[in-house]
Amino acid sequence: MKLKKITKILFSFFLTILMSFPYSTVNAASLPAGKFDAATDTAYKLELDYQLLNLIFSTNDNANSVTSSITLPTVCANQSTVIWYSDNPAIISTTGKVTRPTGSDTYVTLSAILINNNQTRVKQFSVIVKGTQVIVPNLTGVSDNYVVAEEETLFLSGMVYATSKLTNVTVQLCRNDWYNTKVITEVKVNPQATSYNLSSISFDTDYLDLSEGTYQIKIFVTSENYFDSTNPLKVSTLTITDDKKDLLEDESDILSIIFSNNDKSSSVISNLILPVLGKYGCTITWQSSDPSIISSQGIVTRPLYDTKVKLTATLSFYGISVKKSFNLVVLGTYVKNSITIKQSDNVNNNNKNTVSLSWSSNLRGRDHKSVRQTSIQIFTYGTNELRFEMTADTTLTSCTTRLDPGVYTVRITYYSSSRKALASGETTIVMK
Repeated sequence: MKLKKITKILFSFFLTILMSFPYSTVNAASLPAGKFDAATDTAYKLELDYQLLNLIFSTNDNANSVTSSITLPTVCANQSTVIWYSDNPAIISTTGKVTRPTGSDTYVTLSAILINNNQTRVKQFSVIVKGTQVIVPNLTGVSDNYVVAEEETLFLSGMVYATSKLTNVTVQLCRNDWYNTKVITEVKVNPQATSYNLSSISFDTDYLDLSEGTYQIKIFVTSENYFDSTNPLKVSTLTITDDKKDLLEDESDILSIIFSNNDKSSSVISNLILPVLGKYGCTITWQSSDPSIISSQGIVTRPLYDTKVKLTATLSFYGISVKKSFNLVVLGTYVKNSITIKQSDNVNNNNKNTVSLSWSSNLRGRDHKSVRQTSIQIFTYGTNELRFEMTADTTLTSCTTRLDPGVYTVRITYYSSSRKALASGETTIVMK
């Protein structure tokens, strides 16, 4: 259960980071035909899939009234893949399964990450899942884990909301012995309002003479239309320590980098997910030994040759910090085998901006049979401005596209199923 909560926090921060990066919005209807190949241009396909992507509701359901499972597309019409995340997977899972809450209606945000040739967009959908007849009060902002040092005072966080007046809010501080749960102290309030701020409740660990260890905080709520005083609405963990650095060391031990696709530390080609929040609430910042290859946000720019990069995480907590390093190898784009590219001399007078390319490689035997993907990229000469891109899950040997007059660099790469580059080649073409 704790692992699921940690994963939810990590993905939430990952989406925040991803959505903070600037991107160029492309209006699919306004792309000039002479500049882009609408059938293959990555930006066009990604934007079109972004515009068309929607939730598919069950019969009689809509965004404001969800009672049954939702179909979440994972592949779009233009081959963009979609990864889904839910900010409340207990209500709507990442596969669209709906579990109606036993309380009031619940807002859920579904985030779709569209990926097309390593370009990404994030699209979010907010829906309301209809609750059942029992109107359960809602808790927000209550931490799963509280940490204080010995002789410090614990201040709670969060709010309680109800659809009717709250008749009782009880917060218990408990110790778990091997044979039972002992209530050390409790606070009871009678708000007689539809909301209550839990930050008004605190526990003085010095006064309570609490020793180092782990405790439980249980929150019970009743209202005019909710009467369950037996089962807590929330159970949080309180850790009391004489040295908070010990907790940082624990955080450091479990900290890891989340790799994409089939990557691992010795072979990185895709962007990384770098956690920014720890289990006990510590903040994590990252520093790269070579930001031009791996940024502090985990963005990977592959070099020409395999390159070692060290990422250092600084975990900070209550004014103290520890560091942890990760040694990675980012695979280069250089490959031994080559691809020879030729430009067709035949130009159709009715389509002057059309260029036909054909190519061949010196791959032989097993390597040739291992090709699982062909990547074709065309850049404005001397820049990183991508003017044309397409990939195919097969060994292509030719393609045709349209380009404005100018000078371009063509790059073609064959990949294996593990995304290892088997052969590549570049050439310069001139469009008159």
